[in-house]
Amino acid sequence: MGSGHKVSHRALPPSAHGVLSQCLHPFDRCAEFAGCKTSLPPDSENVKAPTNCSDSALFPGMKSLPPDQEGFTDMSFMLLRVKMGQFLRGLSGSHGLKGWDWIISSDVPSEDKQMAIEHCEKTLHEITRYCDQDIPIQAAAARMGHIVMAKLRWLANHPRKGAQAKGTEEQLRYALDLIEVEANTRLNPAVKRFMWHAQSRSFHYHL
Repeated sequence: MGSGHKVSHRALPPSAHGVLSQCLHPFDRCAEFAGCKTSLPPDSENVKAPTNCSDSALFPGMKSLPPDQEGFTDMSFMLLRVKMGQFLRGLSGSHGLKGWDWIISSDVPSEDKQMAIEHCEKTLHEITRYCDQDIPIQAAAARMGHIVMAKLRWLANHPRKGAQAKGTEEQLRYALDLIEVEANTRLNPAVKRFMWHAQSRSFHYHL
């Protein structure tokens, strides 16, 4: 539907465009649930991330989309997922490797992996730093960001993937961090209700 393209390219007022973007991003996997291989169309690389704003910032008659708000908003949880996807989509190498394949490949220098992971962590931190652990949806967002970073570090230094890790102690630390955050998240009743976004494979698949 092209909900991510610029307002000037659509015959919709800014308020309708904003509402459409807010509504469609939470259902970005509906096509997969219906049996399609992927929810993302081939030309989705340039689709813009949703604005980090609450629903109250959108109203009929507004002349332009609101700017990104500082702090945790109604859209921050989904925006965190979008930022993760954009990061993985942007990973590519000379051997045609992309996404997770780029992270686990022994052909990619460990320094390049480390720089990419640090960039991802900085990007996600712009959202998770506002999370209040006493509010379930915000705690879920913070834990989701932690899980992704733990998996990135573990798979980038996986001993069975030819990784050039500094030593077994470092690999063990990454593995324990991944186990701890995943287990605590899945066993936490307040956060568990928001785990619908997670894939069926749990942390033991990566160990």
